Amino acid sequence: MKEFVTKHSTAFIVGALLIFIGGAAYFGMDALKRQKIKAAIKKIVDDGKFDGSFYWPWSGPITSPFGMRTDPFNGSQKMHNGIDIDGETGDPIHATAPGIVYEVATGPEAGKRIRIEHPGGITSHYFHLSAQLVKDGDQVDENTVIGLMGATGKRVTGSHLHFGMKQNGSWIDPASLLT
Repeated sequence: MKEFVTKHSTAFIVGALLIFIGGAAYFGMDALKRQKIKAAIKKIVDDGKFDGSFYWPWSGPITSPFGMRTDPFNGSQKMHNGIDIDGETGDPIHATAPGIVYEVATGPEAGKRIRIEHPGGITSHYFHLSAQLVKDGDQVDENTVIGLMGATGKRVTGSHLHFGMKQNGSWIDPASLLT
């Protein structure tokens, strides 16, 4: 394995696979926390716990896809940076892949939310939860129930999971990566 380190990211070459441990999730994060997350992600890769697959966090139907849409609150055209997955309050939400929880918080728009850093410069984002079952720094895998579906935050029309993913800091369509 060969390691490349830059100011904001680290990459590893494992066989023919390039694993990028991104920097975008680290914006505004203290250096010690950044270092711990990078080390934990490297260990996930070194231990063979990540096969490159990302799984659906919940099995419900998509009620609003990624992309431009009519905003349900003001009728304007707006970018929807994720997918909304229908379900009942209390349904279990799983991590999409092995990773490290780097934020468990509550905010006015997204309500109760969880953010996870994964190998490959990918972060996953889970919004509107009714409960958060992990804490900052926890290591998770695709079998870990991280929270429960809900309808928290101002921008909800009912119980659902808003699920988003970023690759190297840019929002991407989660459906394009999910198995």
